[in-house]
Amino acid sequence: MGLAGTVLEELGDREHAAGIYGRALDRLVNPADLARLADQIVKRLDDRGRASNALPKVYERATGLDPLLNLLDPVITALGDPVLARRILDKARESAERAPELLDIAQRVFELLDDAPLARELLEAASERATSLGELKAISEAVAKCFTDDSEWRARLAEMLARREANEAKYVSFQRREQDAVGILDQVRLAESVMAELDDPSYARKLLGNAEQQWRESGCDPSEAQRLIATVDRQIGDRAWVERLFDAASAACDHFARIQSLARLLVATLGDRQQAGALARRCYERWQRSLEDAPAPHAYDFTKLARVVDRDLGDREWAAMLLEKAAELGGDCYVRAEIGTGAERLGLSELATRACGLAVELCDDPRRLAQVARRLEQGAVDRDRVRALYAEAEARLAPDSKLAWAEGILDLFGDREWAARAYRKLEAGSAAEADRARLRDSRRTHLESRFY
Repeated sequence: MGLAGTVLEELGDREHAAGIYGRALDRLVNPADLARLADQIVKRLDDRGRASNALPKVYERATGLDPLLNLLDPVITALGDPVLARRILDKARESAERAPELLDIAQRVFELLDDAPLARELLEAASERATSLGELKAISEAVAKCFTDDSEWRARLAEMLARREANEAKYVSFQRREQDAVGILDQVRLAESVMAELDDPSYARKLLGNAEQQWRESGCDPSEAQRLIATVDRQIGDRAWVERLFDAASAACDHFARIQSLARLLVATLGDRQQAGALARRCYERWQRSLEDAPAPHAYDFTKLARVVDRDLGDREWAAMLLEKAAELGGDCYVRAEIGTGAERLGLSELATRACGLAVELCDDPRRLAQVARRLEQGAVDRDRVRALYAEAEARLAPDSKLAWAEGILDLFGDREWAARAYRKLEAGSAAEADRARLRDSRRTHLESRFY
């Protein structure tokens, strides 16, 4: 570059100097050297076209904040290229992490690009990351200078400054704790402490934002999201943020237990009851679609969904539709019993009667029959109806299963009179001595035992 200057000064040979600059442009790789070369080309040759070929190379090779910001002067003053300036500042934003860096970029954006919305975004980010009273004062001064008409923002920053000045020792302590907060839950707990001790939503928002970023980078585990969602809602009250977190968490739910846990959290904890219901509904609707799209839908999955839709949302019409879908899919005696008890809770008498009856009919041995009868009774089916279904089932059982059926009368209903009649009927129909002996042992153990 010095040789080209000498050629110009001593010989006045612009063409020769341009050739020297061109060869240097091809050879240099250091961003700082390339930037100086572009500046010299403009100043000595007034050749903006040739200089404009150098600066994009600098932009592509520059890494880190300082090399990028050093490009702005030649880009603006020498080339007057606002498009490349914006690209440089956009790239610089990706490297900026600390409040002073964001403040510097924001001021350049405002002054060089006259982009107030982007400057505002950067200043907001800077205020959230301010780690000292001095940094916050600098940001406040920049806002007062660049956004003179925004009295609400200036007032908010003034409040932050006053709070910071009054609690500087506590802020320093929290910043030390922030450095030690490595996990998602650590950040959330620290945000809760900030609100409890400092009542500073901006600082709490920053900590919760850090927790969210870590949560997303680790895969959006729904179980980890629950405390985060609850804290954002309770401490920040940002409904849009809550919804974004919920959408990411529900999309990551891969089984029903997680879906149910997430939806119940919303219903139980969100301050806005209308939003809680709407998000829980969206959660269950998404799960229903996944069930319907499954290669082999299972009726039992629809009965579980029907139960929580009724319990958490009180939507009996939707729950009834889900149970009807389960009935169409069918299933074994246990699934039919689940459909029957669900229908009974919803007051769907026709479906309940049909499903409970079919559940008992599908029982091919007394053990299953006893289990189904117990489930029906525990599921709020009328005890007399369960007794009637159990009694009807006797005729469908094989002869060698009827003794276990009789024993079930005592186990399930504690009805000694009915059990005694059943034993007498079995004894009357038993001719073989071995069968009669087995009946006597069963009678002694069950009917005549003091435990029954």
